[in-house]
Amino acid sequence: MTQQIFSRYRIIGELGSGAMGTVYRALDPLIEREVAIKTLHGNLPEEAREEIRERFLREARSAGRLNHPNIVTIYDVGEENGVAYIAMELLEGRSLQQILRGTPQLPLYTVAGIAAQIAEALDHAQRFKIVHRDVKPANVMVSPAGLVKLTDFGVAYVPSSAITQTGTALGSPRYMSPEQVIGLAIDPRSDIFSLGVLLYEMLARQTPFDRPGETNIFALMQRITREPHRPVREFNAQIPEEIDRILSRALAKKPEERYQRAGDMANDLRNLIALKERGKAGSPIDPTLVVQSSAAARPTPPPAATPKTPAHPPAASLNVSSLVNDLDEFAKNFERERQARLQAEEAERQRKEDAVLRWGAQQEQQREQFVEQREQKTDTLESRRAAAIQLLRKQATHHADDSAARQLAQTTRLDQRLRTAYRYFLDIAAEIKASTPVFAHPYRLAHFGDLTDLFLRHATADTRPRKVLDQEVCDFVAFRYEMAAPRAVTVDLSAHDLAQFRRQLDAASATYTLAERKNEFGQVARAIATLGCVACRATLRGDYEKGIVDIELRNVRRLGVAQTRMTLDGFNDEALDSLVHYLFGFSDAFGKLLRPS
Repeated sequence: MTQQIFSRYRIIGELGSGAMGTVYRALDPLIEREVAIKTLHGNLPEEAREEIRERFLREARSAGRLNHPNIVTIYDVGEENGVAYIAMELLEGRSLQQILRGTPQLPLYTVAGIAAQIAEALDHAQRFKIVHRDVKPANVMVSPAGLVKLTDFGVAYVPSSAITQTGTALGSPRYMSPEQVIGLAIDPRSDIFSLGVLLYEMLARQTPFDRPGETNIFALMQRITREPHRPVREFNAQIPEEIDRILSRALAKKPEERYQRAGDMANDLRNLIALKERGKAGSPIDPTLVVQSSAAARPTPPPAATPKTPAHPPAASLNVSSLVNDLDEFAKNFERERQARLQAEEAERQRKEDAVLRWGAQQEQQREQFVEQREQKTDTLESRRAAAIQLLRKQATHHADDSAARQLAQTTRLDQRLRTAYRYFLDIAAEIKASTPVFAHPYRLAHFGDLTDLFLRHATADTRPRKVLDQEVCDFVAFRYEMAAPRAVTVDLSAHDLAQFRRQLDAASATYTLAERKNEFGQVARAIATLGCVACRATLRGDYEKGIVDIELRNVRRLGVAQTRMTLDGFNDEALDSLVHYLFGFSDAFGKLLRPS
């Protein structure tokens, strides 16, 4: 944006830019107030433009109706020359994400105060039945005076929104509630779970379900839905037990076992801070005062007064939370860690290959020494002839050793790649069994057309070994799963279409039922077909002689068989990720490599 005037606002400078838009620092000349202007880029992809625009305006609708000292204030929303914009409060300070990255350890009661202010902001949103759905450190601003502001309501659930949001997994994976992960309907108690994750991270410097060095998002989501978190006191024994009791309630897997209002969690945190202040004054600390909101019969104490802040904070060094969804950041971290792992695997492969070559060189040196010793013993014509023959044999043996070493290295690498794929599919199969996710792409099915909302079930991964070069290797990896509709899907078939329908679905091992209608002559005139399920399979088979992976997909994305061949160098982690994303409808990239069988 080169113009100095935008709508009625005078642009002062740019605060930040992301994939979807840009944020500017501007002056509202009507009341001489500095504001932040968030705009959308005009060159967004056409297929995503409406969704991003609706998400942008949802932020204005949700945050705009909320008036609370701990929630960013929206002043204006509109459109100028086709560019949508939001004018909002200009925030000073740093995001909580920046604070956590740049501060070794926050004092316990500073952490409790930050979490209490976020809880009070969520409690205010709950009164309007608004669910933020993306509570994370990047969306929390902290001023130098300690005032907290909750920002970025771009993925919030707003009751009046025209977009269907139930079951949509929006938000950042590390901070999702169990019901978000498995696609169930959510309510404000989901934000309380996310706040519990954030509180845990401020204390332990890692989220409760992360594991160091792990990049498998499926394993992370499985722990969110099924595994308990480690007590935070295991990281720091000086943390009061009351904190773990607050976290246990906020991070309960079932919404009905969590705090029912974020204000109750704020009260418990405020009580903890008050006890600390009393302890400083020499008064005895009564532990029964803490977590009092957990007793159903005890009334909830009123929330402590939130520090007042000037209506128009002075200009300072500013930070505007990213307009890009944190899932992009998670993907970038995943890619960096994957590259590091790939480099480590390549270094290990090179080490083994170098060891084989060194061994071959040592053997060659020993053979050369042996020949030299024999030549020194006799100088007869016969010995010279024998030496020449020996040299020829040595060259043949050297060539055979080189070929054997290369074949061994190739076999080892191909076996490792197939075993990596097998472990990957095992993790995915476990996740499908735990959460039965929805297929992310329309499924083209003969006569039924494009089906949406099919869900995945009954996933298994298996492999079979065989012997190559006297070592046991992975022969193939097979990943199988079924796709089924959540409700009955039927099609009315004529007698002419019925035979073709049966041939196509029987050949694809799809299950279905038929309700036939006969005419007055007893012949089948029409039939109502009801879909059961479609069996899908991906098979990866290793050609160890050529160093090639043969990939066959059956009923993936559509009925039928598709195949491709990949070299050992081409079948890397990136190719495996691309295959998995294609299987579940997340990306079409791998489909460009396939040819119909």
